[in-house]
Amino acid sequence: MTDARERAREDGDRSDAARIAFLSEVSRRLGGSLDPAETLDAVARLGIPLLGDFCSVDLRGADGTVRRATSAHVRQDKEAAMLAYAARYAPGPLNDRSPAARAYRSGEVVHLPELPDSAFEAASVDDEHLRLIRLVAPR
Repeated sequence: MTDARERAREDGDRSDAARIAFLSEVSRRLGGSLDPAETLDAVARLGIPLLGDFCSVDLRGADGTVRRATSAHVRQDKEAAMLAYAARYAPGPLNDRSPAARAYRSGEVVHLPELPDSAFEAASVDDEHLRLIRLVAPR
């Protein structure tokens, strides 16, 4: 039992160290460039695969419009699909059903630990939208 406890403590220590290293690198990148697009892209890429399979950053302007600032995916071959998605399906109006729209409305992070296909179907606006969501989404 003692060996198991010791391994769990060591795993926790490594996990804490990884989080601290990640936050340190994000802080360094935030202060490392005056170009907002470059900074956002760097931070989005740092988050994968530590925090998830992909990351998209949308910015909401003072007029309420939303634009995709950057996207990154753990698999580079899926980034093309993310670009196609962003070009054709710009972040929707604030009344749409997507998790992103929920985040825009609430101002809170929407964490989705699991993404069942029913969530994709509910958020999609047409067949091509659904195809691109399925192509990019983690499994």
